[in-house]
Amino acid sequence: MNLLSLPMEMGETRIDSRYRLVIAAAQRARQLVEGNAPRIESRYVKETTCALEEILTGQADILFGQEARQAVIEERRRRDALRSRARASALEWTPPETRR
Repeated sequence: MNLLSLPMEMGETRIDSRYRLVIAAAQRARQLVEGNAPRIESRYVKETTCALEEILTGQADILFGQEARQAVIEERRRRDALRSRARASALEWTPPETRR
């Protein structure tokens, strides 16, 4: 049976609505796309489906309230640092024809 066609039982997890499930799955899928390792062995290939499976089995951490806000701030800082490093390395690059 397909994971997405099954009725969703959210009693075991800390998710109280389908909206929160979608947001959490989107954030976890983004982490998987960026290279984070999956937390469970899955027969699914797509990151979105793997993220849903992780959440529904209770393997993904879901933050609430102040803890979630702090995690968002830290993630923005991390991404900004990565972007500035990428910009700095792009500025240092010189075309091959000018190298001697």
